[in-house]
Amino acid sequence: MKCKILSNTMPLVVAALISAGAASFSVAASYASSASTDTVTQPQINVDNEIGNLGSGDVPARLSSARKLGTVRDDKAFLALTSALKDEKNPLMRPKIVEAIGNSVNPGAPDALIDIVKNEKDETVRGTAMRALGYTRSGKAAAALLDVFGNENEQDGPRIAAANALKMQDPTRTIFDALVKGMKSKSQQVGETSVNALADMYGPLDKDGTVNALKKLDAGSGRRVRGAAKDRLDKIELKPVNNGNKRQ
Repeated sequence: MKCKILSNTMPLVVAALISAGAASFSVAASYASSASTDTVTQPQINVDNEIGNLGSGDVPARLSSARKLGTVRDDKAFLALTSALKDEKNPLMRPKIVEAIGNSVNPGAPDALIDIVKNEKDETVRGTAMRALGYTRSGKAAAALLDVFGNENEQDGPRIAAANALKMQDPTRTIFDALVKGMKSKSQQVGETSVNALADMYGPLDKDGTVNALKKLDAGSGRRVRGAAKDRLDKIELKPVNNGNKRQ
């Protein structure tokens, strides 16, 4: 199969955003540019007070402080968030702390998110970390997401979250090949997600390569996956849809 994806570092803006959690990571979407400059506009907050509130018993106050601490480029604030995640027992608080870490412009945020993806047991927390990691658009982020996505021993939830986060990465041949392989997964859900991720990410960029990959699905791929592929082929190739004798 010939593919027009020529470089693993090709800088492209992918139109398809991850719908779930996109609003939560609006700050993280600008991570790459803001983390590389010393002129980032910082919100005016009392970091010490917010760190104190983060450890209080008042859940609304803790949520507010986590969000605020995630908006400042302050090592002490960042350390407080990563420490709070390890100590936090409230299942509603933990994803919110991960969101704050994901929103952080601290240079350590991607590594912290990767550590959560690799070691966290809670699927909701891992999924939140993967969504945030998608916005960092780095080689390390892509590698961590690919490790989860390509692991057939993982549950469907984390693999689907990883596939959706991969759509935010710069398109590479490695990701293309992983999604093609994912279409043949034992899991129909993962296979269907792979079809849609491939079409969303590469359809506008490499129409011929995407169409060829989708057409190569055989009967062993399962009805659900083949149905998704047919739907995406119809859209990519702009085929007319027949409705009786009428053409829509």
